[in-house]
Amino acid sequence: MEGDDRWFYYGDDEVTGRPAGIYLVQFKGGRVRYFAYAGDLEEIHGISIGTPIGVVEGLLGKPSRVDYTTDKLTQMYSYNDLNAMFTFFNGPVETLGVFDPGSGPMKFADE
Repeated sequence: MEGDDRWFYYGDDEVTGRPAGIYLVQFKGGRVRYFAYAGDLEEIHGISIGTPIGVVEGLLGKPSRVDYTTDKLTQMYSYNDLNAMFTFFNGPVETLGVFDPGSGPMKFADE
C-alpha cells in the first residue's frame, strides 16, 4: 500500500454468481480515507442503492456537507456524525460508504 492508493474489489452474488457490485477502498497518507460500495446488496443506516434522496434526508436529516461534480449531475452528501457518505445521480442513491472522520467530510476531486 502506497500513500494514496485506490483498491477495487468486485463482488459476485453468492446465489447467481453474477457480478453484484464493486467495493472501493481509497487510501490517503497511508491510511484508509474511505470505503465505498456501488451495487445492490449493501446498506448503511437503513439506506441502500436506489433509495430516494428525500428518504435519506427523512432518515438522517440534513447532511453536514453537500458537494457536486463540476457538471452538477452528481451530488454527494456527507454525514460527519455518522462518518457516512452517499452519492446521488438523477435522484436516488448511486454509491454509499463510510469515511475517516480525521480526514474531514467527503468531496469530489477537482475535475
